[in-house]
Amino acid sequence: MLRVVLVVALAAVAVQATSMARLQRKMMPHERIVGGDELVTVSDIIIYEDYDSFEHSGDVCLLILSAPLDLNAQVAPVDLPAQGQEFAEGSDAIVSGWGTLTSGGSSPDVLYSVTVPVVSPDACQEDYGVSSITPDMICAGAEGFDSCQGDSGGPMTCDGLSCGVVSWGRGCALAGYPGVYAKTSAFTDWIMDNMK
Repeated sequence: MLRVVLVVALAAVAVQATSMARLQRKMMPHERIVGGDELVTVSDIIIYEDYDSFEHSGDVCLLILSAPLDLNAQVAPVDLPAQGQEFAEGSDAIVSGWGTLTSGGSSPDVLYSVTVPVVSPDACQEDYGVSSITPDMICAGAEGFDSCQGDSGGPMTCDGLSCGVVSWGRGCALAGYPGVYAKTSAFTDWIMDNMK
């Protein structure tokens, strides 16, 4: 039974001004226009204590759901990586979300996913600057393949494991600017401690 959802802290900070009773996380089937949505109230938000909104480091939080989700073909948990686990440069990662398909574009009615290559920390630091990419971030993407606006907080999986959470980037799918994700393996112990 799934009662905890991992998202980026930026998303939680933005909604904390909203009453907890009104804050909900909607788990949707693949197509938004098809019935069968499951609406579950979020009972608590646990933001990583060292979250830095300026540097985007520590950009994770847990949404504690008031009731477990019904698991089915569209809603399934993903395993966590080992604490500190790394994912090889060039290996495939899958990002999914309801975000725009182009920078400034509109959101689709169908859930999209894209396969993107993992980018090494060194290459990502060359793209964004050494101080912009911290050890708790992982980069992935290539020109024409990336997450985009509205995907923030969404999952990135590598070999069936949660390897990242959509966090930030420059534009969408621009050459030389891969997407930047909160690296799940930097927070595995924290996640497990807070799921107890």
